[in-house]
Parts: sequence; C-alpha cells; structure tokens
Amino acid sequence: AYPQQVAWLIDRQLDVAAANGLYVRPVIAEKGDSFFRCIGADGTWTTGSDDNVYATPTHASRTYQRYYWRYLVARYGYSTALHSIEYVNEGTPPCSAGDSHAEATNALAVFFNSTDPNKHVVSTSNWHSFPPKMWGQTSIGCSDIHMYLGWGVASGGNRLWAGWDGSWSTPNTATV
Repeated sequence: AYPQQVAWLIDRQLDVAAANGLYVRPVIAEKGDSFFRCIGADGTWTTGSDDNVYATPTHASRTYQRYYWRYLVARYGYSTALHSIEYVNEGTPPCSAGDSHAEATNALAVFFNSTDPNKHVVSTSNWHSFPPKMWGQTSIGCSDIHMYLGWGVASGGNRLWAGWDGSWSTPNTATV
C-alpha cells in the first residue's frame, strides 16, 4: 500500500488523464522487486531472487502479491483512465526461465478478471521475443516486446513473430 498522499496523487493523475481522454498503463511490479524477491517460499525473509517475484501459487510471495493486487483493484479499479495493468517491465521471457513469468502474469490476470469491476486488461512485457508459453495464457490481454535496434542487440536480434523464439539461422522449433 502507498502512503495516503502518494495514493491521492495517483488518484489525481488518473482523474486528470480521464478528463483529458488519456489512458494510463502502470507497471505494478518489477522482476527485481526489492520486497517480493526477498520473501521465501515459507514466508521468511531471505536472500533476494527473481524466482520469488515469479512465485508459484503456494509461495508466500504470491500470497503477499495477491494482497497487493486486491489493494490495487480496490483503490484504483474505479478509473476508466486505466488502459491496462502491466505486471512487470521487461520481464524474463518464459523461454529463458521456465514458465514462471507467464504463470505469474496469468495469475494476476485471473485475479483481476475475477475481482475488478471494470475488467481492466492485464499485460506484461518481455525484454525479447513473444514465447509460446506467454501466448498460451488465455487470461493475459496483451504483451509487449521491447526491442533496442542496432548492431549490438544483446537479445540476439529482432524477434517479431508470435511464438517464434529461435535464431535467424535455424528453423523455428517453438511449440505451445
């Protein structure tokens, strides 16, 4: 939860956006979140790990995230200026770290779909590609890819096709 003054400022930003026909898409967490990444599976404070952010359904961090999500729906779900809720910015694509990013984003989407009276879309973004596991999550409304074009693209190049997460020189073997 935010201090009340900060919460009021967010309310004000949403109200001004709505009055001007603008839409906002807040990012509500971060893959390296300094709080959620330090909550161990049993709920004790532990050494930070991104795996604790992309927690499984029974992980204590996911329980605390659901409390946070409930607060967000109750506090900001009223706003028609919200375009969507983005889980994390440039999250770890499922092809790189199992399915945890896709599963965590889907859990957020299921939660919002069942509790948000205005049914705001849930999204996420990846630092490369649109992996098949991400597209297989039917509750997620949309996802972004963030590409930084140039000769030194660290992610291996442009990955534009949904479900394609291979190299430019080998055939696509991705499956859903």
